[in-house]
Amino acid sequence: MPFHVFLSHSSTDKPAVEELARQLAKEGIQAWLDKWNLIPGDPWQPALEKALADSETCAVFVGPSGFGPGKKRRCVPPSISESAIAAGVFA
Repeated sequence: MPFHVFLSHSSTDKPAVEELARQLAKEGIQAWLDKWNLIPGDPWQPALEKALADSETCAVFVGPSGFGPGKKRRCVPPSISESAIAAGVFA
């Protein structure tokens, strides 16, 4: 199933991002959200890469806590990292 947008976020921002995903769904925009699409126990990195490939675009949310404690670049999927590095996000 293709998605309109992949929602990348820190777990601390999950409630706000989940609410946004619900609002997008009401407008007919299919969002990929980890809580709704990852299967517990399955490898998450390949699932994220597939979801990114199946999405038309990606929205990266950076809330008040940033990327989350100790995460910064290591938990951001590689395709997002490459784009963010090119844009100067990870200086």
